[in-house]
Amino acid sequence: MSQVQNKQLELFNHSKPLELIFKQTRFTFIDFFATVSINYDNPEEYKKKFIQKIYKPQKFKPIMAQHCCKLQGFPDWFEFHHKNSIAKKQFGNSVPIPVVYHIAKELINPLTIP
Repeated sequence: MSQVQNKQLELFNHSKPLELIFKQTRFTFIDFFATVSINYDNPEEYKKKFIQKIYKPQKFKPIMAQHCCKLQGFPDWFEFHHKNSIAKKQFGNSVPIPVVYHIAKELINPLTIP
């Protein structure tokens, strides 16, 4: 049985500065991000330091809809669903605004007549 099935914390090493932690609840996962950065090449050393410097002193915060909004390139004034879990799903299913802008710009560019 995996740690996730046991509803314990599962640690992921995304290999460089952003470490991601998640916790399974009854219906969903709660995602976290580390507020400090560590970098080790050896996986065992990384795991040891992660637990020592991030997990035990609780140097992590939950990822909220506001974080997803910024990561996807939405403006600060953008209004999203009041329930954090629904808003996070909506942002997760969206295409980042800067990507849409640059694709549209390239599509329109050849159509302009000088």
